[in-house]
Amino acid sequence: MWQFLMANRHGLTVEQATVCLWLPELEYTKQKDVFDKAGRVEEVHCLSIGHYDSELGLCTTTQRYIPIEYIEKVKGLLLARVPEGAVMSSDLLTETEVGFAVHRKAADELVNPTLFSGRDSELQH
Repeated sequence: MWQFLMANRHGLTVEQATVCLWLPELEYTKQKDVFDKAGRVEEVHCLSIGHYDSELGLCTTTQRYIPIEYIEKVKGLLLARVPEGAVMSSDLLTETEVGFAVHRKAADELVNPTLFSGRDSELQH
């Protein structure tokens, strides 16, 4: 469902979903040798967008972890969802934190095909 939404609503293609650990740049740098052995490492920034909705009296915060090459495109998509008045006011906060993602496994590798083997009839009742 998430991949469908990304493609059809935002025009983005999910090339491969993976489980990963995101670390701020300072934390990654402290133990770079260890993390580099744990899996594929990619520069991924944490984008935070927050705005105050005066009509509702609430603050809404959105946080996304984005590969560096897509940061401006995704930021534009997220800001397009913020009410126009908030974008032009001091009620809008955007922050980008530099970090790294250590990829562990592809999402399709997480499913254990033998998990329910022999128990299909139990699951159908």
